[in-house]
Amino acid sequence: MMARVNPLIWAFAGFIVIMNATLFVALPSFFAVDLAKGIYAEGKNFNVTRVYEQAIPFYEEVIRDHPNSAYHTLARLGLASAYRGLADRPNDADKPGNYARALEIYDGLLADLEGESLAEYEYEILSNQADIHRAIEDLDSFGVVLAVLRERYPDSAAVTEGEQFLAIDAARNAEVDVAALADLPVFVTLDDIKVPDAIKAGEEDTFVITVRRKPDARFDFTLQTDLAFWKGFDLLSVEPNPDNASEFWGKRAWSYSLSEGESFDVMLKVRAKGPGAYVMDVDLEVLFESYELGLNKTVVVEE
Repeated sequence: MMARVNPLIWAFAGFIVIMNATLFVALPSFFAVDLAKGIYAEGKNFNVTRVYEQAIPFYEEVIRDHPNSAYHTLARLGLASAYRGLADRPNDADKPGNYARALEIYDGLLADLEGESLAEYEYEILSNQADIHRAIEDLDSFGVVLAVLRERYPDSAAVTEGEQFLAIDAARNAEVDVAALADLPVFVTLDDIKVPDAIKAGEEDTFVITVRRKPDARFDFTLQTDLAFWKGFDLLSVEPNPDNASEFWGKRAWSYSLSEGESFDVMLKVRAKGPGAYVMDVDLEVLFESYELGLNKTVVVEE
């Protein structure tokens, strides 16, 4: 003989069925499986491991076949990131084309996004645009993007880095005051900057900068390098220990005060980070006055 089922259970089950049916009609997306999720995840895995060529087809599939997916915008961002990753490689055969493809995607996103989506992704898009314009030395476009960043995100890291870049670029383009350099008690030549032409990401090395002094002069100086260079390297140690180490106005600097020796080696132990080409611009500060030496060496970090 079958046991009788409590009527309350039947009533509750009926309520659940009716509620689910109502939700299915009113909110079908609540029950939908986003088929783009797995495809996007595959692309992202390749992207974060820098296998950009493999990431691109997965992102393109999401964009092409799943326009209504929650991952559609993320796939567009990922595709731009992958093209930029390819272009950032020192030996990329289509560097201008890949940078252009990334910029085109970012421009499209800014045109298409609105409301909460724009608020969520606008800073990421603008800062990436600024980085690309800087890399391809399109300073006019960089200035336009930086102006928007200044207006909308005045206290952001992108604005700080942009201002520093403009200051450093202006200093690099300024004429070297040969007469003033001739009067300095200390000096550095291009041959005194000893860095490798290339290094693998993750490898460690010691960069050496030799500062020389004139007869009877004291070694009172501050050695300056651009902060932009250090985006490609972790600084592990500085030898000998400086009297003072500082970061200001886009510079990383070390101060020394010595009275003996004809030359002095500043040894910077570093570990290479992400791939790219990084310019070491070396300057001097003597008696609180900075001097642009016009000395630059490029180090390529390879994958």
